[in-house]
Amino acid sequence: YDWSEDARLYAMATVKSLGYNVITPKVEGYDRTWYRDEDHLRQWYDAAKGIGLAFAPFIYCTPDSRVADARISAQIARVCGVANVDLEDEWGAKEAH
Repeated sequence: YDWSEDARLYAMATVKSLGYNVITPKVEGYDRTWYRDEDHLRQWYDAAKGIGLAFAPFIYCTPDSRVADARISAQIARVCGVANVDLEDEWGAKEAH
């Protein structure tokens, strides 16, 4: 979340040079996106696509932020066509509703 845009582009180019065709960067956690707004996320998506990488970001979802995480996931899916939702231990300790 604290990378410069140059560092992000360098990382994307490095991943592509290693032969990968898709990246799945974490772009949110605990109801906090690591991009400023939808246009900023679209810049990341376009940058990846521009060098031949699919861009399938993921978020870290917790029960306490599930409503906001759902909203953010929808935003990510609108921009990128997919949103990967990471559900870990916190969900196992909560009762299903």
